[in-house]
Amino acid sequence: MDRVDAAAHMQDLVTLLTVTRLGRVEAAAEQLGVNRTTVGRRVQALERALGGRVLLRGAAGLEVTPLGRRALDVAERLESALDALCDDGDADRLRGVVRVGVPEGFGVHFAAPALGRLVSEHPELRLELRTAPMRSRLPQAELDLEVTIGRPRASRAPAVHVRDYALKLFAAPAYLERSGTPTHLEDLSRHRLVYYVESDLATGSLDLAREALPAMETSVSATSVTAHVTATAAGAGIGLLPDYLAEGDERLVPVLADDFAHPMDYWLLARPEAWRNPAVRAVHEALAAA
Repeated sequence: MDRVDAAAHMQDLVTLLTVTRLGRVEAAAEQLGVNRTTVGRRVQALERALGGRVLLRGAAGLEVTPLGRRALDVAERLESALDALCDDGDADRLRGVVRVGVPEGFGVHFAAPALGRLVSEHPELRLELRTAPMRSRLPQAELDLEVTIGRPRASRAPAVHVRDYALKLFAAPAYLERSGTPTHLEDLSRHRLVYYVESDLATGSLDLAREALPAMETSVSATSVTAHVTATAAGAGIGLLPDYLAEGDERLVPVLADDFAHPMDYWLLARPEAWRNPAVRAVHEALAAA
């Protein structure tokens, strides 16, 4: 594009930047205050001006072409220039919406406090915290960032190790008084287990944790780790629980603490296109430090 064309397509460049950061045409339309058709028309106008495609829709969602990345570099310089022009002395402020997927336990115990502090420091930042992902759903769930249980094996998004933890056995004292306290792993076959719904397990590491135990009848199975803790504390059986959730719970006591601990870990992924957003990078940093 020459200088005249660049000026004519500034709005189209901003639209491309917004679509890329949010990962969805619908979300970009909402943020820009236009409809989906307008967003598509602006992107197409930019492609005609540049003489090639800037976005492609693949199996993993919207993908930026090499030409699109060149256009994004220009769009980001344009954004920086406009920010400098409108600078009110707070150039480091974060704004916009960042969508984060987390397992429930990590979300409640680590993510919510860390991100709550970040939002308190940046009032223009909005966070959508979606709980329950166990394996990577980054493109399908239209998330910017995601914490998974176990390292994803097939993902184009770079993964960062966040923290280790362990699944251990716990029970309520009343349950042990009623059913007896196991002294060996083999004794567990006479007890009932509180754990995930087996058919809903979406990550191999959670499967392996159960397979490491003797066969146990399930008393309560749930997709919520909070429900696991609550049901175990109520005496439903022996719970296979994250150590960071159960060890500080006065309603629970460890079972076979010296004989069983299944190692687990959390990993943090970022959608590559979303990484261009300073707000996404700041949330990533807060989660990695959580």
